[in-house]
Amino acid sequence: MNRAIRNQSSLATPQHDGSTWRIGGGVAAALLAALFATAPAAAQEPAAAAGERPAGRGHVVRPGETLWELARQYYNDPYRWPVIYEANRWMLRSPHLIYPDERLVIPGLGPETGVEVALEGELPIAQVGFGRAIQREELAGEAAAQARTRFYRTGADQGAGPTLLIAAPEVAPPVQADEFQATAWLADSAALEVVGQVIGVLDPRAGKSKLSESAHPFDRLALSYGAAPAPQVGDRLVLVRVGREIPGWGRIIHPQAILTVASRQAQAMGAVVSKQFGEVKAGSLALSPEPFPELPNAAPQPVEDGAQGEVVGFVVEQPLYGPSDAAFISLGRAHGLAIGDELIAYIPERPVEADGSHLMPPEPVARLRVIRVGERTGTVRILRVTSAALAVGLPVRVIRKMP
Repeated sequence: MNRAIRNQSSLATPQHDGSTWRIGGGVAAALLAALFATAPAAAQEPAAAAGERPAGRGHVVRPGETLWELARQYYNDPYRWPVIYEANRWMLRSPHLIYPDERLVIPGLGPETGVEVALEGELPIAQVGFGRAIQREELAGEAAAQARTRFYRTGADQGAGPTLLIAAPEVAPPVQADEFQATAWLADSAALEVVGQVIGVLDPRAGKSKLSESAHPFDRLALSYGAAPAPQVGDRLVLVRVGREIPGWGRIIHPQAILTVASRQAQAMGAVVSKQFGEVKAGSLALSPEPFPELPNAAPQPVEDGAQGEVVGFVVEQPLYGPSDAAFISLGRAHGLAIGDELIAYIPERPVEADGSHLMPPEPVARLRVIRVGERTGTVRILRVTSAALAVGLPVRVIRKMP
């Protein structure tokens, strides 16, 4: 097992164990501050310019609401609250204080429809919940009408009114980068190439280390070096937590955040949290992120005799599973599986209980979409469930593949 995993326990004075440094609660504040003295300005996302209000859906604050709850409501991800804060900094004095009747902008959402649209020049998409893309042609007529282009006649035809041309629907990739980065996968924990480990969270607002609390977006972290080659300033890292084991398939690797390396010192490096998916605490492991593949702007196409496997586990175990839950299947790159492919989980044909001479046909139970792919396994998101029978051991079959 990697040293970085074994050495998560005591945080005492700096000790060198092979290629891993362990630095504990006695680290001087000056050392942590020095890590970020040279942090590039690009490590933090720019705030909205004064007086400039980004496009998005309006929301009138109701008593008791917080940015955390609004991010959960609109993005199905409370950790995206900084997105709302940054879009409204021109009027908010603090992310902790919002007041009833204030009108906030929820960036990335259509003005009236609540449909999420792409920002910064990306292809227009719509999402239901977190990362589950649907095609533009599936939107209600009111939302699709926003894609109209209006041409006005000139000269003798001026009195005839405008000509409206409806833009052709644009198809977005079925899986987005944020969902890919936030999705857990299965791996041999002893084979992880750990490049660092979180040893402290420096809160620049309070001037003290928050070892027992979770970090948040834009917070600055101190990390020791791991056994893998050290990253360079400007490199991106993914923080992970090693979860429970699924026998025969590996341990669940839970992504927690994306970091940007801001500075390097002899015993530690500094990094800024740029995206967050879960709790970020001392002991979290840093890996080099798997690059998100470039997917075609197309929907998966039906196939016959697709690869077959089975459900081997779920990211979060619970009595019943529904849309947006995630599972692991016994298919991976070795079986031709690709991100964006769709499968069905089904009950195979079985004899009728009252009459063993007759067989019931296979019964579909759930529709699944591939979010991450390993060599032997894949992580799938549940799109639709038609039966409570979805469980470990149920067979799955690929029914649609990305072109």
